[in-house]
Amino acid sequence: MRWFWTVLLLLALLTAALFGVSALRQRHAAREVQPSEQASAAQVKGLDRAASPEAAKASPEGASPDALPAVTPPSSSASAAHASAPLSPAASSRGSASSPTVHVPKPAAIVPAAGAPSAVKGTKPLPPLVPPTLTPAKIGEYDVMGAAMVTRTEDGVAFGDIVIKGEGTQASPYIVPWDALVSAEAVFDPTNNSLRIPEVVAILQDKYVRLDGYVSFPLMTTQPKELLAMLNMWDGCCIGVPPTPYDAVEVQLSKAITGDARYAVSGRVTGKFSVKPYVVKSWLVGLYVMEQAEFTPAQDEAGT
Repeated sequence: MRWFWTVLLLLALLTAALFGVSALRQRHAAREVQPSEQASAAQVKGLDRAASPEAAKASPEGASPDALPAVTPPSSSASAAHASAPLSPAASSRGSASSPTVHVPKPAAIVPAAGAPSAVKGTKPLPPLVPPTLTPAKIGEYDVMGAAMVTRTEDGVAFGDIVIKGEGTQASPYIVPWDALVSAEAVFDPTNNSLRIPEVVAILQDKYVRLDGYVSFPLMTTQPKELLAMLNMWDGCCIGVPPTPYDAVEVQLSKAITGDARYAVSGRVTGKFSVKPYVVKSWLVGLYVMEQAEFTPAQDEAGT
């Protein structure tokens, strides 16, 4: 029984000794950490003092860049207040010495003198160019191809080298050269699947047009009400050059032709023009039509 209590007492003493050693080690570690923390706190305080405005004023001019205080941008409210605050007389006088303020007067409005002409005398104003929007985007099922260059002249519109005079009205019809109508052959050819109508032709759609050229009347008709206007002469049978859809116009007359005019081979037709492609199995049979037309024989045939 004595041995049991002796062993128990030794174990208790050993445990107390171990706890005592552990406590001594913790105290020693705490003493070592405390000086380093104090040094760090002192360093931080030194940096704060260097960054303060008082330190900046007290620092000499030759201080190192590391000791310069950080620049804090002003707040938006402070800058707005500064911008809106009026300048004092002293401040304005100081600023005028370095950058004087120059007051630039506003330019006066230019008013034309009374009775001044709006244009140069002796010049004829050009007519307004027909806007592209007046040209239809499609004619029937076919698209319209815009011209590469459209300019205005004193009395009409020029599509490159082709000039069309007039306004397209009944009182002032378009005076159309045959080159304008023939130009469609380059872009409208159903046989080769080329199905675009040039703008120089599309602008004539539903406009009044005047054409000068050769004519051919139907055979076996004494008072014809239709004729074929052509670029080249053709008698309808054997003499001349047979027309193509590009250089011929089917003309419906407003009244029948009587008298010697029935035997005319050339003249002038004026009427409402339209582009009506007549295609049969990819073959172009007809292209241009004129309605409500009037025919005037050529001058050299008027007395025959």
